[in-house]
Amino acid sequence: PQNFTMAAGDRRVLKVTVFDEAGDPVPLAGTTAVTWKLGRTARSVPVVSKGLGDGVTLATDQAAAGQANCGRLDVLIDTADSADLIGEYLHECRMTAADGTPTRIFYGRVFVSPRFA
Repeated sequence: PQNFTMAAGDRRVLKVTVFDEAGDPVPLAGTTAVTWKLGRTARSVPVVSKGLGDGVTLATDQAAAGQANCGRLDVLIDTADSADLIGEYLHECRMTAADGTPTRIFYGRVFVSPRFA
């Protein structure tokens, strides 16, 4: 699980390097879809959704695990996304690889605290 906290109205970039079960970095070249969703429960309608080209970008993290061309994805949570959030949420990220294999990359809890003036 990937849990994190943030304040309402904050901007956050989740930088995630994807590894397989053996601990080797997964090349993301050819990835056809990535979706990240944030909702109150696992079955509720997401309050924030991001996808490739709409808040999710694929990057190359040269330093991760000492490997060159290690696949990394970034999820942008901008200030407008988090402005009206307060409390605990669940989030998850799914990816469809070049060969069509869907995978849940990570999931977890997000706690959003109120922003004080």
